Amino acid sequence: MGLADLGVVPSGGTDTYQTASFRGTILLSDLATYNATLGSEASDMSFQLNAYVGFASGGSTFVYWVQDVFKVDTATKAVSVFDNVWNATSQPLPEIGPSALRGNGSFGSVNVSGVPETYYGDSASCSKPGACTTLDYSAVEPVDVFLQLNASLSGGKPSVRFSFDDGSGLQSFDTVTFSPMVAPAAFEGFFVNASALSAACVRCAGDVELVAGGPDSGYQTALSGTTDLTLGIQRWNGHDYEAIPDAYDYGIATAEGLSNASIREASDSIGAPAALVTNAPGSLGPLWGRASVAVVGVTVVGGSGGTLAVGGVNETFAGAYVELTLVPGEYDLVVTSGTTYPLGNRTLGAGEDLTLEVGGAAVVFVPHGLGAEVWSVTLGGETLNGTENITFGEPSGTYAFVVGPLSGFSSSPSTGNVTVNRSEANVSVTIDWSPTHVNLLAELVAFLDLRVGPLAVYDILVLFLAAGIVAAVASRRRPAKVRWGRPPPRPLPPRDAFDTEPLPPEPPHRPPPS
Repeated sequence: MGLADLGVVPSGGTDTYQTASFRGTILLSDLATYNATLGSEASDMSFQLNAYVGFASGGSTFVYWVQDVFKVDTATKAVSVFDNVWNATSQPLPEIGPSALRGNGSFGSVNVSGVPETYYGDSASCSKPGACTTLDYSAVEPVDVFLQLNASLSGGKPSVRFSFDDGSGLQSFDTVTFSPMVAPAAFEGFFVNASALSAACVRCAGDVELVAGGPDSGYQTALSGTTDLTLGIQRWNGHDYEAIPDAYDYGIATAEGLSNASIREASDSIGAPAALVTNAPGSLGPLWGRASVAVVGVTVVGGSGGTLAVGGVNETFAGAYVELTLVPGEYDLVVTSGTTYPLGNRTLGAGEDLTLEVGGAAVVFVPHGLGAEVWSVTLGGETLNGTENITFGEPSGTYAFVVGPLSGFSSSPSTGNVTVNRSEANVSVTIDWSPTHVNLLAELVAFLDLRVGPLAVYDILVLFLAAGIVAAVASRRRPAKVRWGRPPPRPLPPRDAFDTEPLPPEPPHRPPPS
């Protein structure tokens, strides 16, 4: 039992996708298991993040089932970590060995229905922080554990990296590189596909699962005391880790099992759907689907990574987009990508898809005909002023603008609308300024008439000449320079979705088969 995306939508239909990474989350508060027939492993159980990775090479399709396993002695709270790789491509299953894949581990053999089958496995060295530790979890102080699978091309060859984190940071302990006949034309990584099961792939369950079961070797166990743990699975959507869209409370690809367990839908610290496991008899079935959860997506125009805070809990994202699947409810949302944008309290309903946009293109107002005069523009209710270009940053939409009055000058246009599209880097609006010559002359004539008496025609001609000189000086154009009315967002460095820290060489370890 546990949590799985079987590629089947609970409300009907199927859902197929591929991803470069899966992350399993385990929140441990209380945990007790026991099976007397397991001898020295009577109190042991395991959490397994299991997924399928596939690729095409030389006209053939290859599929492997990979397992990232976190083993716990529930009596002593001691832990160990290991991985397994199994061939799922054809039947009868061919032998796998160094010609098929390489990693830090070794190869072993196990009987499957009386037929010997080889597999690959490795154990995390105790030199890895947290690999051979004792967890200090309780109902008062729960412990977060993460299991992570990453798929990528390494030197033109498909590879899978196995990692864990039980409080000492993410630790990569093994990378398995497959050896296809030729480099795959395309490698999408892990897949979820309910239709993957076929005569050519008899063990392709096509799911992703985070299951709780016996310690290894097909063993079964049972919850034997107070248990309180929460399981979650997130997939990498290209920008951030997002909860799987459809979920059931059991996996279908592993031999280990757990009884006396009840599982129901819950939520994690950020509000993403998760599975709460307690010790009580339970039934198997769906937990959630697209119709019962909400999706919020935020585009940061011009963004380059940042965080989306949901109720004060941050989810990191890369690029200019972030998306989360959440349980229905009310959330205070704040996105930060150079600039912080409060999105307010949002109430999300079941099946809702909320799309938001912040930041935006540069809307530049360029003055022609001004000297060093201070002028102003109001756009969308915000007023900025300057002596040269005035620049706003706006998301997509249509905004009304008003050019502020300037004594002695008239502007064209003085009002209007600006349309911003997401794809535009900037929008330029030219404002032509003209001196109000007639008004300037009339005011001067009236002033002199008042001071020195009626003016002769000759005097008026002289005044016209003077006004022309003034207008010529005032209309000189200055070189255009871009000046932000408010500081532009300061971009964050791009966030790499995966840890690329090189792995130190480790001696081979041979874990028990799972």
